[in-house]
Amino acid sequence: MRARSRTCTLLLAAAPLAVLAGCGGSGSTAPSASGPIAIGYELPLTGTVALPGKQEQEGWNLGLKEFGQTVAGHRIVTYFEDTGGNPAVALSDARSLVQQKHIQLMEGPLLASEDAAVAPYLGAQRIPLDNLALCSAAQLTSDAHYGNALSSGWLCDQPDVIAADYLYKDLGYRHVTVLATDYAFGWLSAGGFIKQFTMLGGKIDKELWPPLTATDYGPYVSAIPKTTQAVFAETLGAGAIDFTKAYAQFGLRGKIPLYGNTTMFDYSVLPGEVPSAVLGDQMAAQYCDGINTPANNTFTSLFQQTYHVFPGYYAEAGYVHAELAVAALKRLHGNAADPVAVAHAEDHADHRAARAGAAEHADRRAGPEHLHLQGGERARHPGGCADQDLPGRPAVGHAALQHLAAGIHHRLGRPARRLAAAGMVRLGAEVVAGDRKVTALILVAGLCRAGVGLSGWAAMLPCWSITAQ
Repeated sequence: MRARSRTCTLLLAAAPLAVLAGCGGSGSTAPSASGPIAIGYELPLTGTVALPGKQEQEGWNLGLKEFGQTVAGHRIVTYFEDTGGNPAVALSDARSLVQQKHIQLMEGPLLASEDAAVAPYLGAQRIPLDNLALCSAAQLTSDAHYGNALSSGWLCDQPDVIAADYLYKDLGYRHVTVLATDYAFGWLSAGGFIKQFTMLGGKIDKELWPPLTATDYGPYVSAIPKTTQAVFAETLGAGAIDFTKAYAQFGLRGKIPLYGNTTMFDYSVLPGEVPSAVLGDQMAAQYCDGINTPANNTFTSLFQQTYHVFPGYYAEAGYVHAELAVAALKRLHGNAADPVAVAHAEDHADHRAARAGAAEHADRRAGPEHLHLQGGERARHPGGCADQDLPGRPAVGHAALQHLAAGIHHRLGRPARRLAAAGMVRLGAEVVAGDRKVTALILVAGLCRAGVGLSGWAAMLPCWSITAQ
């Protein structure tokens, strides 16, 4: 097995929005062509996902400092809202930002469940939106319908697809266990891995689905089959720290290799993970601070000088949000009064993401990137971590829908079969009865597996097709 190897496929190309760190305060006047530019930014700054949220906030503030806090005389004002990782709060905060702060641009939210709650409302209000990532069907539906949103980030399944290739082809694993958080991001992440690994001929020994708010991972770690060859896991925030501790405490460390996706060992959580519990582990991620490009070297140097820690994926995402926002606003000479014009400017502004090897262009297609398999040596916090690039396979954006369906299907497979056997639902067809949430998810999974409407979904994602080399 290769130590410290890694690859990175830079998914989605768009870029950051710029805003100055201004919180709370009284209501503002309606936007005008001559006043300040109001930007809303939703992040979980408390709760189990606070660590990633704080790094993203730091990346945004650094980006504004670097790319400009004023555009053509218009001061950029950022209104941060703490969602606590709660979709209901995210939607309430979004309404407040639009109706009281009169924002002209929105950044975030961070969690896929929050995205799904907020996207339809922001679309109906025609508020330009830069998504952190694309993880839910609700995002894709709203973005395609209203044309107000893009993502300067990534598709949430792509690191997992490449990880499946790596575990099967490079490391020779044939049967593994998958653990993922029980919400949209976890479904898509696990779905991408499962679909690719099984397509190659591999077998999934067991699937484990802890809730996003889990603090005790003992029941999940103890349920991992002792005969499984490896574990591929997706957790984030405090969950990543708690899971890796439990993995070591239950004696799996050193016996069953552990691999993660972007969020498992991201630098937003790595300092909190016990070095002896993660040393030597690897993750598949679209960003690592060791990417050796001029843009990333500049970013990591600035981030370390400012915050005295290494940046993780979320920090880079916030930085790129700021880069794109400022670039778009410069195209408009600072006039953000017309939301359609702002959305168009974001969609056509050239920028160079820190993670990218080449500039991102107006067609929103990423140049050649690499998906990084970051070694656990990073737990010792040395500078840089990219040693070797593993070739990635071509990945097309609309495949994310199939991977989301696969994740939902695997998550709800047994309940779905029970409901179908009882005559309560017809898989892949209409919902007849049963729990509304569960049956709706079963329905979505069935439709995607059957390929119904995929040509329509593909048409929604022409600018998010990625080729990895």
